[in-house]
Amino acid sequence: MQSEFLVAIDSSPGVLEDFADRYAKKRLGGLASYMVGNRALQVGNFKKATQYYAIAANAWEETQLHGVAQLAAAVTTVRDGGDSANLRRKLSALISDSQQLSIVRAAALYITALHDFEVKNFAGAREALRAIEKIPEAGIWQTKASILAFSLPESELNQ
Repeated sequence: MQSEFLVAIDSSPGVLEDFADRYAKKRLGGLASYMVGNRALQVGNFKKATQYYAIAANAWEETQLHGVAQLAAAVTTVRDGGDSANLRRKLSALISDSQQLSIVRAAALYITALHDFEVKNFAGAREALRAIEKIPEAGIWQTKASILAFSLPESELNQ
C-alpha cells in the first residue's frame, strides 16, 4: 500500500483520488483523502474538499490528526454555502475538546473570532482572541490573533 501511495501522489489527481477511495478506512487512505481535499480546495471545489476532509477525519479517528481534518471539513462546508450556525457548533466542539491538539483548538478559536468580527460581534471576537493567548502551543495562531485584535474597534480593545 505504501509504494502504491507514493506512485499515487506523483501521478495525476485522479490516481490519488482512486487511492483515497480504495483505502478510505486506512490511515494512509486518510492522508490521501486529505491531499485530495487540499487539491479540491485550491481549485474552489468546496463540496469535494468537504467530502474528502470528512473521509480523512473518519480514517484518522483514533489519531491526533482527526481534529485537523474535522476543522478543514467544517470550514469548507461553510465555503460551499453551508450554514454558519453549523460551523459554530463544530468549532465549539473542537475548542472544548481537551484531547485536540493545541494548534487545532487555537485555529478553531481564530476562525470563531474571524467569524464574530465579520458579523460585528466584537465582544465575541475579543473573547476568542484572548482564549488563543492562553494556549501555550498556539503557534502562528497567537500571531494572527494579535494582528486581528488590532483591527477591533478602539472601544473593544481595552475591555
